[in-house]
Amino acid sequence: MINRGAQKRIIANSAKLVSPQGYLAYMTCAYSIEENEQVCKWFMKRFPQFEAVEVLHLHSYESHLTDMHCYPG
Repeated sequence: MINRGAQKRIIANSAKLVSPQGYLAYMTCAYSIEENEQVCKWFMKRFPQFEAVEVLHLHSYESHLTDMHCYPG
């Protein structure tokens, strides 16, 4: 079972460290909708100052499980 609470705390605390105009890359070691796309959706709602950006050279890997730019490994 995935601890989404822990993932949410990690990414929320990391968001506080991003410089203005900086980037935050969220990566996990497993491919799991709960650990990836759902946490990203939560993060984007909670931190509207961030936006998902397209990484052109990863376009062919883009997740079809969400409408935001996510790239499963």
